[in-house]
Amino acid sequence: REPAGACPGGLQVGWLPYESIGLARPEPARRMRYAVSRGTGADLVVPTGSAADGVDIDGIGRLQDALIAAAQAPAGTARPFVTGKGTAADAESCAHVVANPAFAIIAPVADRDDAGGSHPRFDGINQAMADSDALCIAAPGRAMDAGYDDVVVAESASALLGWLATSTR
Repeated sequence: REPAGACPGGLQVGWLPYESIGLARPEPARRMRYAVSRGTGADLVVPTGSAADGVDIDGIGRLQDALIAAAQAPAGTARPFVTGKGTAADAESCAHVVANPAFAIIAPVADRDDAGGSHPRFDGINQAMADSDALCIAAPGRAMDAGYDDVVVAESASALLGWLATSTR
């Protein structure tokens, strides 16, 4: 466990920091996982560098620069990534990288796949993220079925950049 408010350098997957964002921590079996894109020039936790205009009092310019870098980075397995939806045309496999979201949250509902493990409410490939900090995430649009009911929300760097640009005008 890390002290409250601490985020070790390079950590890309963790338990949602409930207290840090002003929420009560739920019982362990109901806790959510998060993933954040952290890579060279695109660390969304601790954006570095300086804003293009030279003035960046609140860090928005550094965040904007990091989001641009994350959006331009090639898709790959070194950062958290979303796989296919599990259809014949879009395989659900950690060998199939569809996209690298800037941020993702995975909420387990029930242990529908009966896989057990340390965090049995996480189903399918999301269980590896809960058990071992794996970077592979089920697609947000993956259909629920008899063995899967996790809720995944993922946002791209481009979408977050658009929201940031709109809110700072």
